[in-house]
Amino acid sequence: SAFKGAYRKAAVLSSRDQVMDRVRAFLTAYAALVDKEPAQAQELFRALKNAVAGPKYERAREAALRIWTSPAKIGFGKEYCSVLNEVLRRDEPGEALDAAAVLVRIMNRLLVVYHDTGVERVWPPNYVTFRGTSMPADQVTFFKQDRVYRSPMMLATSFSRAPADFFLRMAPPDRTPVLFRFWLDPDDRCDHAYYIERLTTVSGEK
Repeated sequence: SAFKGAYRKAAVLSSRDQVMDRVRAFLTAYAALVDKEPAQAQELFRALKNAVAGPKYERAREAALRIWTSPAKIGFGKEYCSVLNEVLRRDEPGEALDAAAVLVRIMNRLLVVYHDTGVERVWPPNYVTFRGTSMPADQVTFFKQDRVYRSPMMLATSFSRAPADFFLRMAPPDRTPVLFRFWLDPDDRCDHAYYIERLTTVSGEK
């Protein structure tokens, strides 16, 4: 994938200021990619910058994960996590994907288990998580029993079904509501997952 090449050369950031500089570049590149105005990128950037004010988010990895949870839709009419995931799914070489790779790489400093995060991992009851979403009907048929696939984006799930049900109810009329259940192996668990309740801007989603 184009992302793999971009990720391989992505810089590892160390501070909140570096993260926000890269977020600004990413949003500006995204605006150009989808024929939006630079001012729209700046609107969303200001909202994200406010979300990481204070000493708790001075380190790059905490700042990067914090803004990923922001519910702000100002600017593009969609959340930052949706913008980032759109670029990851497109997998088109260019400035937007290069900046996205840097932001994903720094989030992985917390998400991926082989990094020494210094934070104890928390696992869901019965090792099951939930995700509520919607998709076009023709994409639903992709999912078959025993099919193995890799998600080409950052993937949020919840320890609780309630947030998943909330997103199911938000499905637009032209899309199919879909509930995903994720069963983690109780022994192997998962090497690239992290419980972000302590960092999220939307507490209680677990």
